[in-house]
Amino acid sequence: MTNIFFNLIETEDRIAADERFEDLSSNDIRVLPAIGTNEQKSMKDVADYLRVKKQTVNHSTKALINKGYAYKKTNPKDGRYTCIILTDKGVTDVNSYRAMICDVMKTMTDDMTEEQTDILIQGLSKMNKDLNVRSIKGIRNTNRKK
Repeated sequence: MTNIFFNLIETEDRIAADERFEDLSSNDIRVLPAIGTNEQKSMKDVADYLRVKKQTVNHSTKALINKGYAYKKTNPKDGRYTCIILTDKGVTDVNSYRAMICDVMKTMTDDMTEEQTDILIQGLSKMNKDLNVRSIKGIRNTNRKK
């Protein structure tokens, strides 16, 4: 199990190192999809999703804004808060990143039968659900929404 975990992280890092993302750190690559492509999210929303402190997201967001991937906008419902929104450049890179992840996953399951793939998806979905609700010793636990 540990090897699978580290291989997945290494795969994600290799994708993040692709020349399409040359001006983004691997941390930037993790924050972009958390901001999302269709909605306005607060720093707290992104921090909760990533299970990190708001200060971490604030630091990453500043870098993304400086690089032209995101911008802040005052929340129209409550002017005391700001939302993080991806620019077209940010949306394009999120979509490219997600497509690359899907390609890797498809490659991993190409030689599986449909039944094997369904069983794998069911097992991984259960693991994901369990990890979202259980505390891992020494790690802050907040429920990730996706």
